[in-house]
Amino acid sequence: SAAGGGTITPSGETTVTRGQSVTFTMTPDSGARLLSVLVDGRNIGARTSYTFTNVRAAHTIQAVFYKSTYSITASAGAGGSISPSGATNIAYNGNVTYRITPNAGYAVSQVLVDGQNIGAVGSYTFRSIRDDHTIQALFERNSFNIAASSSEGGSISPTGTRAVAKNGSMTYRITPNTGWKIKSVLVDGQSIGAVSSYTFSHITEDHTISAQFERYAYTISASAGQG
Repeated sequence: SAAGGGTITPSGETTVTRGQSVTFTMTPDSGARLLSVLVDGRNIGARTSYTFTNVRAAHTIQAVFYKSTYSITASAGAGGSISPSGATNIAYNGNVTYRITPNAGYAVSQVLVDGQNIGAVGSYTFRSIRDDHTIQALFERNSFNIAASSSEGGSISPTGTRAVAKNGSMTYRITPNTGWKIKSVLVDGQSIGAVSSYTFSHITEDHTISAQFERYAYTISASAGQG
């Protein structure tokens, strides 16, 4: 096998007839250098070729390369940022720390390092860097807005726009003024009737609520008799 910026030929598993020999060649990629060769786990130095002779047992060989710099590419989804962002070049065996910051109303949902989820962390450090890497921060909403309004003739409480935590609840009270009554209450644009209160439960999205009022109407009948 080969690691860190180069190839070994032949690679993978090679079948050798008992008593025969096989030679392996180590070739660094452009901008990389051969650091060491491990034969059966033993470092034999930075040799560009190695021959197993009179093979009578299974063996392993690994070529370890290194580049002077490696690239780490950082990105963030909607709802937050990662710093530093984009592609950053880091010296061989160096370290770099990334900070993950959600926007207001958002939380970190997961951080992917080389495609693997390492959890909803606020920072991550690559140490002893000897390969290229990627890091991606993903975010999710952790609060949602409910906008409340009312027409002439009464009030709704609380009024205006309120932020509510994800999966939270919020109750609204609708109160007509003297001489007025509730005509209808609209939740997300749909009438739910002339209710005097309404509760949003297990909130996972933005909502609107609007209270509509109308005046009481009275009929006065007047008549005159014969005298």
